[in-house]
Amino acid sequence: MKKLLLILALLSADSFAAAKNFCDEVKRIRVWANGSDTYGVWAELKNNPSQCPGGFYLNHNATNKQFIYSLILAAKASNQRICFQVYDVNSKIENRCRIHYTMHE
Repeated sequence: MKKLLLILALLSADSFAAAKNFCDEVKRIRVWANGSDTYGVWAELKNNPSQCPGGFYLNHNATNKQFIYSLILAAKASNQRICFQVYDVNSKIENRCRIHYTMHE
């Protein structure tokens, strides 16, 4: 019973993990036009955090992909900092973290 309670406690802690924000200037943006690519938008910051060393991505079929891409592109074009919110830095594709939320600083 104690083992079961410990497992449930560990699973609950992971389920309610706090969001993390990473902010910096955009170094590079890659965008795929169509197809079944893994990431539709892939952005790298000038100093990617150690939790997301390959940068950040949006799924190709993300609902607001065009809006997020516009924010990233505007930040890059104006040399402004942008912030990416990530919920689970352990849930990556290769070494890239999935973007949950994006904002300008």
